[in-house]
Formats: sequence, C-alpha cells, structure tokens
Amino acid sequence: MQVQLSSEMRAIFAEWAVHLQHSKHYSEHTVEAYLTDMFYFCAFAQKHTAELVSPSLLGKLTIRDLRAWLASRVSQGKQATSNARAVSVLRSFFKYTKSRHNLWNEAVYQLKLAKSGRKLPKSIPEIVAIGATHFMADNHKKPWVSYRDAAILLLLYGSGLRISEALALEMPDIPVKQNKEPTLLVRGKGNKERLVPLLPQVLAALHRYVEHCPFNVAEGKLFRGSSGKPLNPGVFRANLKALRNKTGLPAHTSPHAFRHSFATHLLNAGGDLRMIQELLGHQSLTTTQIYTNVNSERLINSFRHFHPRGKASKVAQSESNEE
Repeated sequence: MQVQLSSEMRAIFAEWAVHLQHSKHYSEHTVEAYLTDMFYFCAFAQKHTAELVSPSLLGKLTIRDLRAWLASRVSQGKQATSNARAVSVLRSFFKYTKSRHNLWNEAVYQLKLAKSGRKLPKSIPEIVAIGATHFMADNHKKPWVSYRDAAILLLLYGSGLRISEALALEMPDIPVKQNKEPTLLVRGKGNKERLVPLLPQVLAALHRYVEHCPFNVAEGKLFRGSSGKPLNPGVFRANLKALRNKTGLPAHTSPHAFRHSFATHLLNAGGDLRMIQELLGHQSLTTTQIYTNVNSERLINSFRHFHPRGKASKVAQSESNEE
C-alpha cells in the first residue's frame, strides 16, 4: 500500500532514522524494523482516517483509533510479541518527537496489551550440537566454505555469539594461536563490547578457515561469501538448513538455537547466571533468567519421569483425566 506522507513527516522520519543509528547505536536491521513498523502504522492511520499522514494527524489519534490499529494487527494474525514490539516502537517514536518537534500523543501510553506467556527457547541436545559442529566441517563441496561454516557454528555454540556478532568480526579481533588464554572482542547490540573466552577448538577452527580462505581477510569482515564479499547471514542459514536435512537435526535448529544451547548447557553444568549474562552480552539479568526456566522445566520433567512419586503423580493425573 502506498502511504501519503507530508513533507514534514518525511523529514521527521529521516531524522529519526539517523538518531536511531548514530545516537542509539541500533543496527541497520533494527532501524529498518522500526521504520517498517512505523510505515504500517502510518498506512493504517491513512486508511482509517482518510487523511494525509502528517504530524497533526498522528498527534490527534485517539485511544479508540489505536485500539482499532491493534485489532487490525490481530486480525492479520500478528502475534502478541510482534504487537508488543510495534507498540514499543510507537512509544519510542513519540518520545523522540516530543522533545524535538513538539509532537506527542498521550493515548499511545494508554494502550494495554494482553499478557502472553513468554516462549521458552528450545535448545539442542549436547551430543547433537557437538556432532553438528563436526558435520558442518564437511558439509560443502568447497572445503574452505565448510571450514568457514564450522568456525561460525563453533562461535555460536562454543562462545555464545549472535550470528550478527560472528559475521561482524574482523581479523584483528582474532587472537593468535600462541595466546595461552585467548579471548575474543565482541561488539554486540548497541555497539557494546565484551570479552569472550575462546575454547581451543573454536580458535583452531578460526585459524583453519583463515588458512584455507581464498580471499585476503586481513582487512574488512573476516567471513566471506563465494564472491569474496562479506558473508550474507542468509547463506549460512541455508547451509545450516542443508545440514539439518542431511543429518536429522531438530526442526527448530537455527543459528540462535545454538546460542540458546550454549547458555542452557552451561547452566546445566553448574555455570553461574551472572557469568552467563556477561558471556551472552545481556544488559539485564532478567533476559538471562529465562534460561533458569528452561533448566527448571528439564528438572521437573526428569523428576516426573524417574522419581517414584513423580510416576505416581503421573498415574493419578492420567486416572483423573479418564474420569
């Protein structure tokens, strides 16, 4: 749908995008997502009011208008998490415009969203995750591509990196082999830096890729595609999907699933939650605490399956359901 924006509105959006990228240090992907959410909001406002989208229009939208917007999203099948993000984007926009353009809409802060249970991340069994890192090293007809993908997968599972963080690495970030306690400098969300310890297997995989890569990676991004340009994350996802189809990896296998597995397996082995928070680059401990829920769920399931009282409870529940 074509959205008719006033010249002033277009200027505000352009200025806001620059603010998100340079002042808030959001990634290009995040800025694009914010602008996309606002585009669809403006498209609704235009259709709903039959008016040109301008600062005055956005400022006078009522709580009923905003509820109608949310209702339209629900009717389109948008999930609660997606709606919550869209509302958050809207609030972020008006917070910005209030101080710089005197554009404000109090109704945005009166919106209430239905609470939804947060989905627990699905991890990959340890033996399967480890096996995948070995299989990945022989998953492509070009050995250097296999070594590249194996190194990336080891960064996700062995160091807990996001796929975007792994693909942002450059050669100076990689420690030399002789380093007794190698660490990796990672630039995460908001351009925040953290040091992540590197396991010997991960460091060896990185150097093996560098040695076999046909392109000069001394400058620019470390991981390259077949043309020598920085690797597109979609290419890695496609190769991982091919591995999943070959080896029977779980359906939820994805780059982020290996990062989830890194945290979950560390916690299962007795890792400290604060330490895991630092390794993952989470700003808030609340974000990391979701892994304790995963751990607790596993513990409860094990109890029910193996403990005599758990089995008795299972039988009683089954009998109750039959009644």
